[in-house]
Amino acid sequence: MKMKNVSVLVLSLAVMMCVTGMAFKADAAGKPWILGVLVPLTGPYADEAKDQVYSATLAADEINATGGILGREIKMVVEDNRMKPSITVKKTRKLIEEDGVHVLVGGVSSSCALSRNAEVQKYNVLNVGMAGSNDATGKHCHRHFITLNASATQMAYGAASVFLDKFPNLNKWFFITADYTWGHTCYEYASKAVEKRGGTVVGNILSPLGCPDFTPYLTKAMQSGADVVDGIVYGADQQKLLTQAYELGVKKKMKIVMSVGCQTANYACGPTIMEGVYVGLPWDWSVPYPNARAYAEKCLKRFGRPPAWSSSHVYASVIVGFDAVRRAGKPPEDFNAELCMWLLEGHRYKITKGWEELRACDHRAIQDYFVAVGKNEKQMKNKWDMFEIIGTLNGPDLMRKCEETGCTLEPFTQLEKEGIWNQ
Repeated sequence: MKMKNVSVLVLSLAVMMCVTGMAFKADAAGKPWILGVLVPLTGPYADEAKDQVYSATLAADEINATGGILGREIKMVVEDNRMKPSITVKKTRKLIEEDGVHVLVGGVSSSCALSRNAEVQKYNVLNVGMAGSNDATGKHCHRHFITLNASATQMAYGAASVFLDKFPNLNKWFFITADYTWGHTCYEYASKAVEKRGGTVVGNILSPLGCPDFTPYLTKAMQSGADVVDGIVYGADQQKLLTQAYELGVKKKMKIVMSVGCQTANYACGPTIMEGVYVGLPWDWSVPYPNARAYAEKCLKRFGRPPAWSSSHVYASVIVGFDAVRRAGKPPEDFNAELCMWLLEGHRYKITKGWEELRACDHRAIQDYFVAVGKNEKQMKNKWDMFEIIGTLNGPDLMRKCEETGCTLEPFTQLEKEGIWNQ
């Protein structure tokens, strides 16, 4: 191997797995591929974590149904990190050293992702994880970590920009921000978007993870004179904030924006609470792509509900990760994570929405970002028809320049020895 095709196109699962036009029979006697899913099944993001497990299961089952990867089936191991970085490190070691994981996916918390990524870099494992924090593909980037997840910049800057383009006169903002790395970065870029368009940030309150009561924060927001309250919180916290905002009558006094919506929480809230709430979304089943609807319908049929946006990233992560394994052409006994990662740098794919690309300089996905508004119950065609997309920002417009990220990736040590890679 002397050259790399940095723009391999994954048109569909069928194309990915059946490049010769024929599915092949899995080698049941050979060593299987091990897929690890590391998520917080305990805590405020538990519903989102379960949704990610569903989508990882769906992707692995679909690949196995077409013959596996290089004739070997995928077996999946799930671990709960309980939203704690220290437990994340222990579970990561367990998955790698005891279970023999080849590809690791999933995650909700950026702080857990940072600890996991540093640990995985020590091993021969392909880490296609989730991390919204800019730091994960910035100053704390790693060669063995790649993410299809939108960054805090993409999320927060995208949501605020689309909203302000639609409502330029609603330019006084109050923020309620989750007090950890993802929330801090989202606030930084959402506030930049507001100020760039001539707006003003009149307040920001940091809320603890698992916040017991948002009422004092929402009361301050209503008393601040702001036109908009932007909740940079997620999971059960988002459900609680939105429910309490409805009970306090916040929507009667100001617009409510969620820099990134959490569909599991939004579905739990229902249309009465969600009507008129603006949410940023990296993905929703209603985005204008046939593959988005097809994927959502598969999840609805099998699991009883359409997936959340992070689950769409996990589903695609399994497919993209194992596509690299297939293209590397080495069996589990001779697995080479460096080779797989090298093949993913610059890789283009189209799985649950439009074309996306894994940027070589920092391993972050270039992808479109959407902003939606909650429908009222009369507008909904069914109980899942909750959002109307009101704006889209193109992926390249949301990316920090490579030189701005602060990312310096480790060298491909093994590939250098083999003469495959030369930076």
